[in-house]
Amino acid sequence: FGNFHAHTGYSDGSKDGNCPTPTEAFNFAKTATGMNFLGVSEHNHVAAGGSLSTYQSGITKVAEFNAANNNFLAMIGMEWGTISGGGHVLVYGDGLNELMGWDPNEYSVYVPKSNYLSANGLFKTINDYSGNSGLAILAHPNNSDYESLTSVPYSAVADDAIVGVALETGPAFSTNTTYSDPGSSMAFISYYRKMLSLGYRVGPVIDHDNHNTTFGKTTYSRTAVIATSLTRNGIISALRSMRFYATQDYDAKVEFKINGRMMGAEFTDRFAPALYVNITDAAHSGDLATATIKVMSGTPGSNSVATQLVSATGASFSYVNSAQLNATTTYYYLEITIGTRRIVTAPIWYTRNDATVLPVKLSG
Repeated sequence: FGNFHAHTGYSDGSKDGNCPTPTEAFNFAKTATGMNFLGVSEHNHVAAGGSLSTYQSGITKVAEFNAANNNFLAMIGMEWGTISGGGHVLVYGDGLNELMGWDPNEYSVYVPKSNYLSANGLFKTINDYSGNSGLAILAHPNNSDYESLTSVPYSAVADDAIVGVALETGPAFSTNTTYSDPGSSMAFISYYRKMLSLGYRVGPVIDHDNHNTTFGKTTYSRTAVIATSLTRNGIISALRSMRFYATQDYDAKVEFKINGRMMGAEFTDRFAPALYVNITDAAHSGDLATATIKVMSGTPGSNSVATQLVSATGASFSYVNSAQLNATTTYYYLEITIGTRRIVTAPIWYTRNDATVLPVKLSG
């Protein structure tokens, strides 16, 4: 559980003067309830306080912190772009040490300002660094952002780069450290639904966008990542596989599978899909009996947003969708409410092909 969107004095953060470097941010965040990792995403350009030297120093600070701390993970990425010139994108990778930018002498890799979709734009550049598992998360998205991504034809280049969409963010300049100042609840969920309807393979995150020393303590909302290890490689691999979800509950664990394949999977199998959901929540176990699980389903590329397929009450749920026809592809994701807290998961994309030949295991 953690946050990928935060700032320190290495760009336009540390408004209170208490986190001049990422080190202070990591040391503060590791004391927050229900925080296992923090990603610092400094702005990539000079006008917002970013620079090539501080970005490179941030990489060193992350390595030093992780060498000294075993139970909390520090990460570093960048927040690329400007709000007025096309929108902000969080860029991360497993060993992606290059700063992408346009200010003279302040970048490792040149990417033109406000250029997202062209052959030398941001998304293509991220894909060029796929060897370092480069990926993009869309921060506080508006419909006109990223060269009007949701109003133009589907882009395979953008789809390859983008893994996440922020459903909730901020408040960016909050000074609250009592977990009582959350962002507007799932304010960007319509953008997520639209991206899925257009055929994009994305999952949901919750950002904090900290600009003061509040990391993990303005709210209990988190991005939950289902990773094999609390390491940069483990987290980035899980993000690329879309094994993550947006949660307003800092310790709610959601298991979502179809035919035994977990959240984020995209696969083909025989016959009707069998859905399985199980939720555990140590801090709010008493609320699970009345938890609401809504299964949302849609057709990728249809331009029609997902609708509710079925709903259930409780912590566990199984359902076979016999209505999905042979030779069709449907994506499924969950919208869950536990008490007053909401959770939205990444989808599973399921193609039904009854003619699929299953492997044969010989014995004897």
